[in-house]
Amino acid sequence: GSTVTLSGLSGMATGSNASLGLTYVSGDAMFGSSGVWDADGTLVLTVCCGLNTSSGVVLSFDLVNGAEGVGGRDLGVGFHVGGGYDVNVGAVDMMATTFDGLGVSVGSLGTYVAAVTESVIGQSNPFVNGSNTLTVTLGLNLDLPDGSTVTLSGLTDMGTGSNAALGLTYVSGNAMFGSSGVWDAVEGTLVLTVCCGHATSSGTVLSFDLVNGGTPLDS
Repeated sequence: GSTVTLSGLSGMATGSNASLGLTYVSGDAMFGSSGVWDADGTLVLTVCCGLNTSSGVVLSFDLVNGAEGVGGRDLGVGFHVGGGYDVNVGAVDMMATTFDGLGVSVGSLGTYVAAVTESVIGQSNPFVNGSNTLTVTLGLNLDLPDGSTVTLSGLTDMGTGSNAALGLTYVSGNAMFGSSGVWDAVEGTLVLTVCCGHATSSGTVLSFDLVNGGTPLDS
């Protein structure tokens, strides 16, 4: 009946759950298979099964980060001694490791908002039915792993048919999307897939060719 409470996990998107699953990395399953998650930012673990808690444990659980960036959290751990003793031990600070990856470093279980930092597009030819070179300047605030995608949208009513390998030309920056993208003429989208281990946070300027449609479009 003793409990351990992890606190300070506020701002998560996961709703309250009376049976949030636990996975044990090492040590005994001293808290059973689940804990009680309260969306106010606490997870209560109940000791079970007669296991020795002094032996320590490493466990994990899954939450969904909130939509807002958080610089860091004041994390704590405290416990209540059950078994008729009824003693509360106040929370003490909990150390959090730092996430280093994708070109960002975030400590204290903070969260980071991935974003497009620069997005400019220009054209070489505004006339109907004309061949048009579109030039895109793109910046991101993190390094996307290979296989990630960036989608350019709103390019409707073009005269170029769909093409699974529309050629790309790099004006400056790394060839982070390889030599081609997937053009969908119906949706008006160009999907670019990150490749080759390049740092997407360094930005790029690229171009591709489409044929304008036959109907004038308002600017």
